[in-house]
Amino acid sequence: MRELGTQFPLGIDTNHVGGANYLTDGDNLDPTQNTYRAELDAITATVQAPGLPVSVSQCLKNTVTFPLFAGSDSQAAVACYLTVSTASITDFARNGLDSSNAFCGPFPCSVLGKKNLLGQPLQASFGGINPAVGSNIMYFPSGRSRYTAIQLAYHGVSGDNPMKRVRRLDMAISYTLSRYRTNLAEPNGSGGDYSLMNVAEDYNRPHLGHWGDSGLDRTHQFSLTPTWDLQYGLRLSMITHLASPLPLSAYVPQQNGGGVAGEIFRSDLSGDGTVGDLLPNTVIGSTGKYSNANLTQVITRYNQTYAGKLTPAGQALATAGLFSTTQLLALGAYAPLIQGLPSHAAEATWLKTMDLHLSRPFQVGERVKLEPNVSVFNLFNWANFGGPGYQLSGVMNGAPGSSLNNASSGGYCGNSKTFCTARLDRVLPGSGTYATGAPRQIEFGVRITF
Repeated sequence: MRELGTQFPLGIDTNHVGGANYLTDGDNLDPTQNTYRAELDAITATVQAPGLPVSVSQCLKNTVTFPLFAGSDSQAAVACYLTVSTASITDFARNGLDSSNAFCGPFPCSVLGKKNLLGQPLQASFGGINPAVGSNIMYFPSGRSRYTAIQLAYHGVSGDNPMKRVRRLDMAISYTLSRYRTNLAEPNGSGGDYSLMNVAEDYNRPHLGHWGDSGLDRTHQFSLTPTWDLQYGLRLSMITHLASPLPLSAYVPQQNGGGVAGEIFRSDLSGDGTVGDLLPNTVIGSTGKYSNANLTQVITRYNQTYAGKLTPAGQALATAGLFSTTQLLALGAYAPLIQGLPSHAAEATWLKTMDLHLSRPFQVGERVKLEPNVSVFNLFNWANFGGPGYQLSGVMNGAPGSSLNNASSGGYCGNSKTFCTARLDRVLPGSGTYATGAPRQIEFGVRITF
């Protein structure tokens, strides 16, 4: 079996707002034409903000002449500000040293009428190709999915009385080997939904490197469904189902879960303007079906290569001479360190369930049949984890029990006595009476046929 899904809408910001290649007032090919006014306005507003210690203003008075210019001038002003113990890149971002999306929302900054200290129009530092346009999400028919599978099935019916106390046996067995791949992903492993007008994982490279296992892909699925017709009119049915773990995508965590100004200097590792990027050296779904060894290797490689270093947006500021690399690192403008796995770290598990159904039909009159029945779902009460859309979070923020990098196997609380890291993604009963893989449940019923 092979099924292709094509031309699903996939959003791309064609103006590349927040892109590290488009530093507002600083992207002219002729360096002498770069004024860096947007960036210098943000620096000036930050270092001259009301309520700062007197030592800052005194330092500025002794070392800086306003208006600022990029280079030693702007770096001297930043050096004065760094004497404040709480100095952070967030302070500068709140004054415009940020993506236009974060500073002005979905609108061009000019529409909001923001002004700098001299009463001139205020722009965000990373306003895209044309800062006057703002974010311009356009949907292209480039969403893709591909499902390929091979299924083996057997169905057989026995003759009369195949074994003691069994009048008839009906047996069905099936095995499916499949791959479901897509260029959409969600942090909760739900697989994404093209009908919701999703945006690309990376605006610079919306396709290359962003094609992997869907959150709904189960590579192996095995089903066994026998039905026994027993003595005295009893009928016993069983459904046994085994399925391999679901994939999951890993993401760089955002500060405080997101929404903090200046995030392009922390979690935009590709420089495309989006934040909370896929973890480098991984693709969609590549950390699903995860093993502790593989996940540890991915985290170690990230921490050695990216953590504590400037993102492309930060590098753009350093290249322009607005800040020194040392100053940006002191302000916290670097990719975060990702913590390692806890003890008894959780691993992806197979879905296992066995259901039994026992019934006995009775003929009542000529046209009515009553069939009392009892069903036991998940007979052995197997614990199942990570159902579709309810997996551990792929955002590597270390949230106890819920994040991919800080969840222990069920029953283990980890090393901390304050925060238990036992995994919280066990499959539980849904809104109805039963969910696949949920804890054991018993159902009594009567079927009336007339």
